[in-house]
Amino acid sequence: MDHVRARRLTSGERRRLRQMKRQLANQVNSRHARIILLSTGGVRNRDIATLADCTPQWVRIILHRFNAQGIDGITWYPFYQDHSGQPRKFFADHIERIVEVVRAPPKQLIGLTEWSLPKLRQYLIEQGVVTSISIEHLRTLLRQRRVRWRRTKTWKESNDPDFDRKCRAIRRLYQRPPSGGRVICVDEFGPLNLQPC
Repeated sequence: MDHVRARRLTSGERRRLRQMKRQLANQVNSRHARIILLSTGGVRNRDIATLADCTPQWVRIILHRFNAQGIDGITWYPFYQDHSGQPRKFFADHIERIVEVVRAPPKQLIGLTEWSLPKLRQYLIEQGVVTSISIEHLRTLLRQRRVRWRRTKTWKESNDPDFDRKCRAIRRLYQRPPSGGRVICVDEFGPLNLQPC
């Protein structure tokens, strides 16, 4: 039972394992790091199991994973795991594609004038953007990316061929206004109401 030992650590691995051991938000990584550090310190596996509050079988599994794959083999990323424990099929690049789809006119993509979360989810799965995603997780992703979820009766588009170039120029003005200057926006609908930006 005690013949499985963690291999010899490099100085970088030892430093990273000590950092993982101090993680309060991720107790799984903290426990795995403690198991490896105790094993390299010469503690028997059954004693490690008692100290780490797990079974000796789990200690052996963690040691085998570490010996085969290094720190990546024992690291757990809770935000990138689904309920089955498998890695999710989408990361930052998938989220960017989801946001692009949401900001696109739905009339061209699904033939309807408005998005809904179930329609968006169905479209993303049909187009292969993601393999699966829950409606609640989709709502959370959009809220995190500050994509406002609005129902509109019509989708308003400009027929100006230079619209994209002009739109980018206006966005740059808002994001990086000239030093000492002012950015004034005038709404052509309704009365003029000057407000500080």
